[in-house]
Amino acid sequence: MSNKHKAKLYKVLWRNGEPAHGGSGKWHLPKGKRPGKWMPQIEDPTCCRRGYHLAAAGQLLQWLSPGLVVWEAEGRGAHHDKYDKSAWAEARLVRKVGVWTEQKARLFDADCAEMVPRIDASLRAGTWAAGVAWDAAWVAVRVAQSRRLLYWLKRDLCRPGR
Repeated sequence: MSNKHKAKLYKVLWRNGEPAHGGSGKWHLPKGKRPGKWMPQIEDPTCCRRGYHLAAAGQLLQWLSPGLVVWEAEGRGAHHDKYDKSAWAEARLVRKVGVWTEQKARLFDADCAEMVPRIDASLRAGTWAAGVAWDAAWVAVRVAQSRRLLYWLKRDLCRPGR
């Protein structure tokens, strides 16, 4: 694996392996415990133009919609990073993480909403640093959302028949 990021990467697709957010063709899906085949190499990957687009856990939330499948993926070769994704010269799907459903979205929203009173209380505690506190709270929320998102997705892996 040539994933320079060292972080796990993910790809969101329709159930049949077709891209959900632009692009064309079908990805090679994993079979059993074997990863899918590497997709053909694309020269000079550039986000939003060409390349196999993957997202780290902290970038994943914005790409989810009910009915989409989240796959753990690998990227190798040249790549271009952007704030919300990265484009790779080559990529493959490693394993299915889970299907994002309407129910999971609602449960995830409720789970994240539980954090709001704690953040609000910390902001009210000291007004002198409200700006800094707000920035820190926002980062903490994004980190917590990423962790909770992976928790909700991984629940699928523990269920029989997945």
